[in-house]
Amino acid sequence: MFDLSRVARWQNQKRAAVLAFVAASCTLLLCSLILSVPSIDDALTGRPEYLRWITDRTARTVAARTNAEFPVIARHDDAYDCDKIGNVSAGDSNDILYVFTYSETSRSLCFVTYQRARETATQSRSEVLSSNSGQNYGRQLSTPIAAVPVGPLDKVPGVVPWLLHWRRHVDAAVLARAGNAQLRQAMPPSMSVLPVDVSLQLAELREVVAQRHNAMNAVLLSLSLISVLCLLLSAAVGLVLYRRVRRECARCGMVLGFATFIREDLCVVGERARTMYRCAQEASAEELRRATALQQARETLKGRLQSFLEVADSEPQRLRIRDCLERTDVEDMRNVLRDVESNRHRRGLRALDGTRHYIAMRLEQ
Repeated sequence: MFDLSRVARWQNQKRAAVLAFVAASCTLLLCSLILSVPSIDDALTGRPEYLRWITDRTARTVAARTNAEFPVIARHDDAYDCDKIGNVSAGDSNDILYVFTYSETSRSLCFVTYQRARETATQSRSEVLSSNSGQNYGRQLSTPIAAVPVGPLDKVPGVVPWLLHWRRHVDAAVLARAGNAQLRQAMPPSMSVLPVDVSLQLAELREVVAQRHNAMNAVLLSLSLISVLCLLLSAAVGLVLYRRVRRECARCGMVLGFATFIREDLCVVGERARTMYRCAQEASAEELRRATALQQARETLKGRLQSFLEVADSEPQRLRIRDCLERTDVEDMRNVLRDVESNRHRRGLRALDGTRHYIAMRLEQ
């Protein structure tokens, strides 16, 4: 009954199941809270990178429409000020570079056309562009180039980033009209390159901007599913273990409730069950001894009453003894035996007195 090593193993299994159940419950509640509260979900995902993806898609489109003839550079610079960019006179159009500079902080995207700087250009007006200046989607730069802005800059309309948030419900027609707002590269008339018109596919951009958010939600959903499975598994393990321990306790005469099973150490429960079992065994042995002694007393009394039944000198006395023997009540048998012995004792005394009186009379004669 309740082997100590087995009880210790059960306790370890119960502790593991309870800890797994609590951890899975907390994880499930946390994931549910994050998924159900948009502000928490968005804060965990991080700030949407609207301008990064607008710049990426716009630069790819420009590079594709110019057949990658010119470098198309996309770069991130929060300190870049579009309004301070000034133009210089145009030179050879074959040395054109398209540069997109975006800032997530100021929500701005500058589209500036650069051209290789003339030898007479001042160093303060020129800027060195190289393969390290940003992501190049067009013709690659083999060597750094000193370039100057030669075309008016364009900015993305401020309404565009607002339309890209995945939680904002925007009609498809509105997205199409906003996407047709073009970023024009106004080229000087002396250049032979035609203007490049770029329209934004906002529906596609919304999906791209939401990628990180969707990936985070997919992780949260996966954690929720794993938590549910862990909850079911730990509950099943705990229930099987509870039934096993309850069955062992029942053999010891102890009723084990589920709350007691969860709260208390199974080693303590096992020791208490063992104590109850020993007490029950001792009580059973004592009851057996009492029953044996009672049976022996009943047999003894029965034998003596039967002996008195054979020598009873009156019919009422014989009927009383027979009735007592049929009931086999020990206390009643003792009372009857006591009365019978008392009567016999009194009759013996009377007989003795009669004998003495007879002897005395004979002596007097």
